[in-house]
Amino acid sequence: MEPSDKVSSSTPRSRKAWVPILAVIWLCAIYGRCGYPASLLWPKVRASPLLKVMSFYLRYDNDADKKHGYGWDKRLPAVVDQIMKHQPDIIGTQEGLLHQLHQLKQALAQIGMNYSSCGSPRDRFLGCVPCGEHCAIFSRSSLEAVMQSTFALSETPSCIGSRSWGSGCPRIATYAWFRLDEVQTTGNSDSAQCVLFLNTHLDHVSSRARRLGSELIIHVLDELEKIPPATCEHLATIVAGDFNSLQRNSRGVPEPPFAVFRSFGFRDACSEFGARDETPFSTFHGYKPAAASALHAKCPSTFRHGMIHGHIDWILWRGPLKVLDFQVDTTLKDGLPPSDHFPIIASFGVHQKK
Repeated sequence: MEPSDKVSSSTPRSRKAWVPILAVIWLCAIYGRCGYPASLLWPKVRASPLLKVMSFYLRYDNDADKKHGYGWDKRLPAVVDQIMKHQPDIIGTQEGLLHQLHQLKQALAQIGMNYSSCGSPRDRFLGCVPCGEHCAIFSRSSLEAVMQSTFALSETPSCIGSRSWGSGCPRIATYAWFRLDEVQTTGNSDSAQCVLFLNTHLDHVSSRARRLGSELIIHVLDELEKIPPATCEHLATIVAGDFNSLQRNSRGVPEPPFAVFRSFGFRDACSEFGARDETPFSTFHGYKPAAASALHAKCPSTFRHGMIHGHIDWILWRGPLKVLDFQVDTTLKDGLPPSDHFPIIASFGVHQKK
């Protein structure tokens, strides 16, 4: 048989082999032009949702601030602007009094931003009447809070208003479980992935209180993670707040509070993402935001290499989250800062299970 005969005899089979491939290509072209969703052709892949968290030291309403032009009534619009700008899913606030929290929630609702809040104040007047500053947690109304509570950072955590270890005032932490997706039935149980969020404000006087308060927080979180609420599958834990401590000293050695969290698997959002060129070295500015903004976190000629930043406001996490962005917002409104701390914002990619 001649070579030409071999080619001609195999041609029909070759053409038949190409038919399914050409059909797929044709279908792809038709569906693509007609705007049919890609899920009709390709397997559906669940996109990783974004969880944006803010830690915002509100600064309690007081007469001294008013005398210097930094009263809460003047700062509230700046606070609202910051929240509207970033639109966080969860906000850990510190020092807010009850009327401040109500006013903030109302002001946000007026511009269409509906937030829920939880948290108990740190003091008890005459031992029984709740009063004083909060570590309140704000969350978008679309984000369901499954369970929440507040406990004292003391030797008697259930006794709000108690203090221990030489603390200058009663200290607290508030936590809440947040459901990230809808409840799904798997086997004989219903569950949804949840994030455990804790917000705190450590003592400003006693280093011992800061260390032991951090250890107590770790103990509480460990116990909560072991037995999450019904229908909740624990995904990750986030801790935010004013820790009244640097994370490291000038030699790069972790300070006690950060050392405690670090030893139990927590990571710092700022350090992991990396300080931006415009990131201020300090989050506390004492109503001198211009001076603080001018001193950036990347100052190797001024600060030794061990100090990535000098923030006392932190966002920490452990679990399968990926920090996608971190910011310290130094924006002023009409020359006025929202507080004597800069708010910090971290965005996390949440890798949910299918």
